[in-house]
Amino acid sequence: YVENEMFEKALDLFEKADIELDDVTYTIVFNACAKLCNDRYIIVLSIT
Repeated sequence: YVENEMFEKALDLFEKADIELDDVTYTIVFNACAKLCNDRYIIVLSIT
């Protein structure tokens, strides 16, 4: 989703997924948050 600039969808999937976070996952999530430039990243970061 991030590669296709569907950042909200990427974060939706991240919030629903029950996965172990690693360096790659963090990079993808932070990239999506940076591209959105809104307050949603605060919610996502509070999950991590």
